[in-house]
Amino acid sequence: PPPGAREDVRRFGMHGVPVGAKGSLTEEAEYRLSFLSSKNVAALHTHDTQRRTLVSFKTCKETLGPAGKAVKSYYAKTALLWHCQETPADKWISITYGLYMLLDSLEEAVATCRLSFFSWTELNLLGQSTEAKLMAMAEAIILIQRYQTRLRAHRLTTQLKSEMNSC
Repeated sequence: PPPGAREDVRRFGMHGVPVGAKGSLTEEAEYRLSFLSSKNVAALHTHDTQRRTLVSFKTCKETLGPAGKAVKSYYAKTALLWHCQETPADKWISITYGLYMLLDSLEEAVATCRLSFFSWTELNLLGQSTEAKLMAMAEAIILIQRYQTRLRAHRLTTQLKSEMNSC
């Protein structure tokens, strides 16, 4: 984000949310840190192709069905924000190219079991993931990489049929 937005991110900071780990002995007394405000500020400074890249990913993930649920949209949004920060806007030449960059980032994150939290880089979003969850994510990412054009087309066709039937 531009310098003014970075100041907004610092100003909004984080919030403590009273949500404990399910089944924990101290669940009622635990809090989760939320950086939603700062992530929203960062997301506001993405351009159209970057936002549509995330929508395209979510479309592929949903169309993939149960296998797609292995990759949380939150991970994709985090990887996208990192790419937005590290890749100049003029390199985002298309949604398809953006999707390939995003999927490559997610694939690397799963392979290394490392996806830094956008607002606090010392935190690793994948640090507590089991090997089974990492394998399921890797498989879903590979399926999306391989079939993203078909997944997007299938979703569009389904939407068009639904709209035509409602006319």
